[in-house]
Order: sequence, then C-alpha cells, then structure tokens
Amino acid sequence: MELVTTGVKYLPGFLHEATRSVRGRVVNGRSARPVTQELAQTYFEQRSDAGHGMDDVIESSSLPYRALLSSKLVRVSLCFLNRASRVLDYGCGRGGLYSTLRRAGFSGKYFGYDVDRIGITRLQETGQHDDATFSTRIKSVGFDLAFLCNVLVYNDDGAASKALEELASLAGTSSQLIVLEPFPRWYWEFVFDGIRLQARGPDAISSLLMSAGWEPREWAAVSLLCLGNIPVCKIAYAVLANAAKR
Repeated sequence: MELVTTGVKYLPGFLHEATRSVRGRVVNGRSARPVTQELAQTYFEQRSDAGHGMDDVIESSSLPYRALLSSKLVRVSLCFLNRASRVLDYGCGRGGLYSTLRRAGFSGKYFGYDVDRIGITRLQETGQHDDATFSTRIKSVGFDLAFLCNVLVYNDDGAASKALEELASLAGTSSQLIVLEPFPRWYWEFVFDGIRLQARGPDAISSLLMSAGWEPREWAAVSLLCLGNIPVCKIAYAVLANAAKR
C-alpha cells in the first residue's frame, strides 16, 4: 500500500471535522437513520437548492482527496490516458474532479454523473465546463477510467453493489476504476441531519468490488503522519481496480 502523509497542515481541518463528527453522534447518533441513496439524494438536492457552494460538500476538492489524487496510484493511471480516452466521474457533485483532471493534463472526454438533479441542471445551464458532459443518466457510457470519489459512503450495501455492478457492465476489458473513500471514524462527519453514513474499511470495499466484477489491484492511503512505517490518523484511502476478465 502506498502511504501519502500530509503533515500538520491538515491538522486544523482534521480537528474541525472530528468535532463535527462527535457532535453529530452525540446529538442524534442513536436516532440517525441508516443512509440510503434516496436520503442522500434528497440531502444534496436540498443543499443545491439552497445555493450552498462546493466547499460546503466533501468531494474531490477536499484536502485528503487532493492528496490521494496526486498520489502515484492516480498519476500512473492518468499517464495512460490521451485525447481519445474517456473518464467517467460517478457521483461528480459540482464537478470538482473535472477541474482537477484538467489541471493534471487530462485532455480526453469527461462524463459526470450524479443523482443530484438540481446540481446537474445548474452545471448544464452555467456551461462553466463547456467541454464536459453532465447528466443524471448513465446508460451506455463506456469509459477507460472511472472515479467514485466519496460516493459509496452515501450508499448502503445494496445500492453500493448496484453502482459497482452498473460500472462493471459499462466497462471494457482494459477499463479501470478508482474508488476514494474515508476511513471509518476519521475526519468525515458520519452522522449529519439524522443520517448515518455507511463508512467501510478497505477489506469491506474489496469484497464489494470483487462481488461486482472488479479486481482490486493497488491501494493508497493518506494519513497525518507516519512513525516509521506506521501511519498515524489515517484519513482516507484509494483503491485501483481492473475490470474482471470475462
């Protein structure tokens, strides 16, 4: 596993999110409903309708994911892409990953999918990413590389398996998938607005991937610091998976 250490610059953000997490569990932890895709969709659409900005939503723009997106695991995957390559951003949110990929030199086709109908409509209307395609429909979208950035944590096991199976059905023999998720109990607010997120460790994600037709290959994790080879306060992780041979 590749380890990406962030240093003390991440400590203020970590402490802030840890405080929110504790507050969420104390205030409504016992009464929180287990997350479903419908609950998550309603939550994000309400935030979009209220006009909250990108910084109000944890996505690819957040500090831990920025560290993972600059990791060797991701950089090597992007090196094989060209102008004819297709990237699928499954759960694209406000399009933060699109901007990150363009800054990294990706010049191929980008397709962003999300269940947030209000957010997608606004992306389509503003045209701020005029060379990208955003939609709430994902049928017949082939890809060379797909990203699930902070998506599965908003889905129960059934919905998470369905999403991974859907991606596998669209994958070609050389397609790859990168999943970025928070480590359980660290950094993210796992109870919010009465909803309990479905945080999973690497082993649980591996099982979901393999059962859905993916072969996990490489891992990366981001932590605040390392004591020798021991990571301290692991915040988030990424896994690279290949489409299983058919």
